[in-house]
Amino acid sequence: MTVTRDAVMDVIYGSCLLLDEERYDDWLDELCDPGFRYSITAYSTEIKKRMTWLDHGAESLRALCAMIPEHVTYQGRFHRHATLYRISLAEDARTAEAVSSLVVIHTDLEGESRFYAAGRYNDTLDLSGAQPRLLARNVDLDTRVLEFGSHRPL
Repeated sequence: MTVTRDAVMDVIYGSCLLLDEERYDDWLDELCDPGFRYSITAYSTEIKKRMTWLDHGAESLRALCAMIPEHVTYQGRFHRHATLYRISLAEDARTAEAVSSLVVIHTDLEGESRFYAAGRYNDTLDLSGAQPRLLARNVDLDTRVLEFGSHRPL
């Protein structure tokens, strides 16, 4: 497959739409490889180390998402806004790395919106099929104070 910027944007922006709609199974089935790896990390200035807050394969992430209704979580909707910065093709052109800026906003049931998190998507995409698919996503957050509900994919 010849990768186009539009094809990569379709995956990244499509993932935002599916996650905003809480269609986690569709996100995993339609846009992610079966071997998909998802992680959330942040750098702590206090301990001067990178922290890993979440690290799951596709099936354990699917199980986590299925349990979201059982957890204490924000009422309302999350809205993800991503902007693709860069795509870097691997030498063999079978994979690519994409870096996107990410802002997550939460709107409560009364219609009040608040900033939730900021960071970057660091995505690895498989380009060998008919359309790109996510092999891995690291959500590298600048925000290090998250309220409850942070177990849902950002």
